[in-house]
Amino acid sequence: MSGGRDILASVADETYCALVVCGPASPLHERLPAILPGAEFKVRVSPDTDTAGALAQENSFDLIMLEHPADGSGIRELLKALRWSGSRCHGAAIVILTPSDLLDEAEALLVDGVGRILNLHAPDPFLARAIRETIEHDERLPVKALVRIPGHELGQRGTLMVQTENLSVSGMMVRCDKPVPIGGRFSFSLDLPGLPGPVQGKASVVRYAKATSEHIDGFAARFLSFTGEGEKHFRSFLEQEAKRQRQRPRVPGSTPGG
Repeated sequence: MSGGRDILASVADETYCALVVCGPASPLHERLPAILPGAEFKVRVSPDTDTAGALAQENSFDLIMLEHPADGSGIRELLKALRWSGSRCHGAAIVILTPSDLLDEAEALLVDGVGRILNLHAPDPFLARAIRETIEHDERLPVKALVRIPGHELGQRGTLMVQTENLSVSGMMVRCDKPVPIGGRFSFSLDLPGLPGPVQGKASVVRYAKATSEHIDGFAARFLSFTGEGEKHFRSFLEQEAKRQRQRPRVPGSTPGG
């Protein structure tokens, strides 16, 4: 399956709203114009996770970039708030920048909804490209839609009737109170508004979602294949939904350090 760049190509000329969390004395401040160029990003900078949490409650961001370790009550608490189903930043791409000697420690945050962890000291062009790819390939759109899954394929009886929490190019987050196996492959039928019929295909369970960290119980699934014209219709839906959601009021941009 092709990547997510094609789906968001139509909005590539629009700016993304980014929230950067880094300490006042961090050298990252000086690097922001190169990593998040003004032609593509409207940037707000927060000195700690507490201030960032308040900003994220009031505004919608496409990208949350955190320097690790961070000042404040903690990155995990901020991630819980961001991934809460009612959060205005629930679908934001989350990237952590950390020194190479702390990469292993930071990787533990992947289970809390972080999309990518990068070496803080990598060259600016590399970070800029990696961050842009993370947004375009993994942007999660909050969409609630019905999914039907043959229960026997995941060790259950009957048909599982579950609801998506969000959708992306590569997969979906699903609310589900039934135990399902990590790695389990299943067929799905996804009802999306405005389409002539359900989008069908196959997917696999990649991780669990817990209410303690993401405020929902369920699982994340990665798409493996689509049936017939399903992928074409799905991509069309995501493109239109991305446009619609981008038309919502956005946070005013400021220069780095603002």
